[in-house]
Amino acid sequence: MAPWRVALVGGGRMGQNYLETYLGFPDVDIVAVVDPNSDRAAAVCARHSIPHHFPSLEAMLGSTMDKPDCVSIVTPGKYFRELVLAAAAAGIAAVQCEKPLVTPPEPPAFLRLTGLCPPGRLRPAAG
Repeated sequence: MAPWRVALVGGGRMGQNYLETYLGFPDVDIVAVVDPNSDRAAAVCARHSIPHHFPSLEAMLGSTMDKPDCVSIVTPGKYFRELVLAAAAAGIAAVQCEKPLVTPPEPPAFLRLTGLCPPGRLRPAAG
């Protein structure tokens, strides 16, 4: 079975913690780092031989890079909703998101997120 192709969204301290964990799994390939700080993203990619970095999830999704199997969202919480929605709309098979997935005043937002894709298509997970 081919390794899972994972794009890491968020190259900060917490994102790099997640990256170190992902790198320990032989069935995972990190294929991109998404971070608005392009110097940080480029440095993370260079340090770990990751082939692509992008300033935004939209830029990655609009690129010629093959779509990843999973997007791991490790950003400040105020961006979770828009990033999860963008990944779901793009048909990403699995979305891993750092907690909390949604914040008040929209606790039912999770139900709307999972309703975007056919059953079994979107596998949301909070870290």
